[in-house]
Amino acid sequence: MIRIVPMKAEHIPDAVNLWKEQFVRYCYSNSFPDFTARGLPVINAYLKEQTEKENAIIIKRDSDIIGYLAWMYFDFHKERTAFLPTAAHAASSHDDIRIYEEMYYHAAQKWVDDKRFNHLWMTYSDNHPPKRKIV
Repeated sequence: MIRIVPMKAEHIPDAVNLWKEQFVRYCYSNSFPDFTARGLPVINAYLKEQTEKENAIIIKRDSDIIGYLAWMYFDFHKERTAFLPTAAHAASSHDDIRIYEEMYYHAAQKWVDDKRFNHLWMTYSDNHPPKRKIV
């Protein structure tokens, strides 16, 4: 059974592990810096802050966390905006498109209800040929 619930502090370690797996899958190579070690305190702090603001959700399959979103709010060019930097989201590689669709559907409804129609994401490219060229 899949369900989406608010992220709590006890979910953060599993969310960070999902992010690390996603980073390695899409970015890690000799040409990209290894953010997984030095960046973890930044990611933990960001997730903690957004969890405390109730700006974060997780998606669970049975008891396993298979994805998360943690957004921040600000005005961008005078438009109320929900923004997700790269550390603000991850999904299990198994069925990741469906996981992202479910999470976005849930979060976007909150954003639209709050009159935030500008939704900005930073994402990783799944285009591996360019990555191979720079390695």
